[in-house]
Amino acid sequence: MITTNTFKLVTREQLKENREYLNMGGLGLVIGTFDLFHAGHLDVLEWAKRSVDTLVIGVKSDALCEGKTIYSEKDRVDILLALPYVDFVCLVDDVKEMIKLVNPEFYLKGPYSNFESLSKEERDGLGLSGSLTGETETKIKFGPLTRDISKKIILEKIRGQK
Repeated sequence: MITTNTFKLVTREQLKENREYLNMGGLGLVIGTFDLFHAGHLDVLEWAKRSVDTLVIGVKSDALCEGKTIYSEKDRVDILLALPYVDFVCLVDDVKEMIKLVNPEFYLKGPYSNFESLSKEERDGLGLSGSLTGETETKIKFGPLTRDISKKIILEKIRGQK
């Protein structure tokens, strides 16, 4: 059983085995690429942790990102493991499967997201695809925009300096 945050990097099997323990006081899930990590990521993850008792971060694998990242999955995971408000980190090969496996009380997204921007995989994992009302047992929350920064903005600034 997972008993402390000392071992933050977990496998999907460990999440499955410890699902009841993890949801004792509000389990939240954030799934993202976390490439070119910046202050906006920090703000969202700090907000996410304030919203739940246990925060699981799903990092999209290199295979899932299809070569569109700057940092490797290992580097992206290592950065997240160092953050004090991240409880557990798990690599994600399939977004739908990860959401169903964790079955979070809260699915947390950043400020550039909204209900309409949820991917098909997210909608399927949350059980929204067949829903006529858009309701799900998992509460979906979108973080506030505290800093207007993103990977896209950073890359545009770099390109503009040439």
